[in-house]
Amino acid sequence: MKKNDQSIILVESSDILYEGLYTLLSRWDKNSRITRTYSVDELGQTIDRNHPHLICINPLLILNKEKEIKRIKREYPQTVICATLSNTIDAKTIAEFDTSFGLYDSMEEIFSGINKAYKEKNDTNETETTDETLSERETEVLLQVIHGLTNKEIAEKLNISVHTVISHRKNLTIKTGIRSESGLTIYAISKGLVNLDSFTL
Repeated sequence: MKKNDQSIILVESSDILYEGLYTLLSRWDKNSRITRTYSVDELGQTIDRNHPHLICINPLLILNKEKEIKRIKREYPQTVICATLSNTIDAKTIAEFDTSFGLYDSMEEIFSGINKAYKEKNDTNETETTDETLSERETEVLLQVIHGLTNKEIAEKLNISVHTVISHRKNLTIKTGIRSESGLTIYAISKGLVNLDSFTL
C-alpha cells in the first residue's frame, strides 16, 4: 500500500473511543493525517477536503443516514469505509461497510481487515475471480459454521466479538462464492479442512 500523503477520517463523537482509535490507527499508518468529525453530517465537507483512503465510522452515527454512506461509496470508490463497533449493530447496517472491527478484536485482526479491504478496493490488477485463500481465523470460523454453531456460539468459542464473526462469514462468502452451510461443508471437505468422519449421517 502507498502510504505517502494519505489521510484517515474518524467519525466518532466519544472522546474516549476517538483517542483509542487515533492511537491504534497511528500505528497502522504513521504517514497518514488523521482528521476527526463528530457526525456523518460533518463528514461530507471533510471528505471533500481530505480525499481519505480510510474512513472509520461508529455505526450508531449513521442511523437514518445510510443514503449518505452510499453516496460516499459511489463518489469515492477507492476509499475504505470501516465500521468501528462498540455496541450491537444489526447485520443490515454492517453490510453497508467494507469492513468492521470491534473493541475486543486484536490489533492484528483489525489491521488485517483494513489492509484486506484496502487491497480489494485499490488493486488494479484484481480480476473478477476472488482469492480463495482463507486466513487462519476465517478457517476457524468456517469449521464452526459447518458444525452448525450460531454466530454467538462461534464468538464465545473463539473468544471474538459477534461482529467479527459476521465479518469473517461475509469474507467466506466473498472468497468461496458459497452462502449455504451445506455448500461450505462440501468446500471444507474438498479443501481437506475436514473429513467426512467428522459428521454423523
